[in-house]
Amino acid sequence: MEITRWKVKDALVVSVKGRLDAGTSPDLEKELTEVVAQGETLLVLDFDHLDYISSAGLRTVLATTKRLKE
Repeated sequence: MEITRWKVKDALVVSVKGRLDAGTSPDLEKELTEVVAQGETLLVLDFDHLDYISSAGLRTVLATTKRLKE
């Protein structure tokens, strides 16, 4: 899995390439937790190049959404 990020105006775009599953979702969760802790509040997750997402990957997305609502 490859994660890249860049700013577009006020939003931080996080692009994920490859597979997002139980083995790789901790890496994405760490990345997203880090950017939220740095104060980012507007995230765009770009899954255009994502080949596969498991329930573990979906949990990571939901956990980040909950963090942003706090």
